[in-house]
Amino acid sequence: MIRHRRDGPSPVHQSHYNPNDKALIVSARITPADGSQARTHRIYVDGTGTIRKGDKREYSTSSR
Repeated sequence: MIRHRRDGPSPVHQSHYNPNDKALIVSARITPADGSQARTHRIYVDGTGTIRKGDKREYSTSSR
């Protein structure tokens, strides 16, 4: 599921999760196939992404 604010038609926005990050992102809520807890991923225009505030932007995340 792509998440976005209800104040406009575009899913592209600045992070409300990390207000210090001014880059444009798309937030995607992803539920793993094993049924574990869904998590929101922040995807940047260059294809990198983060899960938590303070994460280093990476092209993929490793499983825990």
